[in-house]
Amino acid sequence: MDARVKWYRPPEYYSGSRWRGSLALDGGGALINQAIHTVDLLLWLFGDVVRVQSRTVTALHKIEAEDTALAILEFASGALGTFEATQPRTRDIRDGWRLRGPRAR
Repeated sequence: MDARVKWYRPPEYYSGSRWRGSLALDGGGALINQAIHTVDLLLWLFGDVVRVQSRTVTALHKIEAEDTALAILEFASGALGTFEATQPRTRDIRDGWRLRGPRAR
């Protein structure tokens, strides 16, 4: 399983708002604000996460919250996957899903 949430956010998306990208008012960045529904879907499809290795950074925008999150996930169902959420500065980056398994074609 490979899940990517890469939603374009220009610098003005943050600079034009006092709450976007702040921990106190927005609650987070790429992970909490944009990718939370993808995380919810992963849990629904594959079950609870039993092991995770992850990293979040603020690398692309001048904000308080994270704009990039990466994770390797091991689910209770035995499924393994990677997860990426980011807010790139260009529109030409795609998000998406890839599911592979013994019955995948």
